[in-house]
Amino acid sequence: MPPVGVKVSLNTEMQKFLQEKTVTPSPGQYPRMTADSAQVSAASVTWTNAEPDTLMEQVLVPANLRRAYQGGPLSPLLSNILLNELDRELERRGHRFVRYADDANIYVRSQRAGTRVMAGVERFLNQRLKLTLNREKSHVARPWVCDYLGYGMSWHQQPRLRVATMSLGRLHDRLRDLLRGARGHKMANVIERINPVLRGWAGYFKLSQSKRPLEEIDGWVRRKLRCVVWRQWKRPSTRARNLMRLGLSEARTCKSAFNGRGPWWSSGASHMNQALPKKLWDQLGLVSVLDTINRLSRIA
Repeated sequence: MPPVGVKVSLNTEMQKFLQEKTVTPSPGQYPRMTADSAQVSAASVTWTNAEPDTLMEQVLVPANLRRAYQGGPLSPLLSNILLNELDRELERRGHRFVRYADDANIYVRSQRAGTRVMAGVERFLNQRLKLTLNREKSHVARPWVCDYLGYGMSWHQQPRLRVATMSLGRLHDRLRDLLRGARGHKMANVIERINPVLRGWAGYFKLSQSKRPLEEIDGWVRRKLRCVVWRQWKRPSTRARNLMRLGLSEARTCKSAFNGRGPWWSSGASHMNQALPKKLWDQLGLVSVLDTINRLSRIA
């Protein structure tokens, strides 16, 4: 988290990093690692006190680097090894920065400084590391505009971590895929299908300090499940019978079951919220993102 007063963030990402990197590092420049063929495959590596030549011969060679696709399990390791020199250069210049693999944020105090630093970083990458800066993804902007590793930052004087808008959209898309075709399954099976996603997502974003998006996620998930239930009931007579069984009055049940509205509208209406409240979903074992993050925060 940058200190108060830092207003501009420089976001950099190296273009086609692993595909284009073909420079062989010099001996003694990177951490030592070796491969034990009796325990791991030739593609696996383990940190030891072996000679640095092993790393260069088995991993950091042009043929292997061209085959190592960005986003693969080896990508962060190779990025951290080869961009260690960039970290040292930024530290030498006194910049405040954070980097993971080939994605970095550098924090400065003005737009002019951000433009100057970006030019300097691009020049360093081109001349020293023979890398190309991805201009489409690199820009100078306010810190609360630059999302990083799924997180964003609020614009307040005391900034707070929040879930990035793109991360929320990806979660919605993932849940839509899982809930597609859920009408023909038991609700217990549907909940069992989406719970790992919700639990894992909450574990990753446990540092979020913004409560409202988490409440909106929980509410949206419950509404999607109520929509599934409404579709499963099919006929108005079945809906009326089930609503009465869940505690609604006869008059309200008939009005709600025969309203002629679509499933999504009905899933957000007051009669479905009363019939299928949060307490019921908790009893069915549905993971609440907000409750999970609050519990993890108390443990930490």
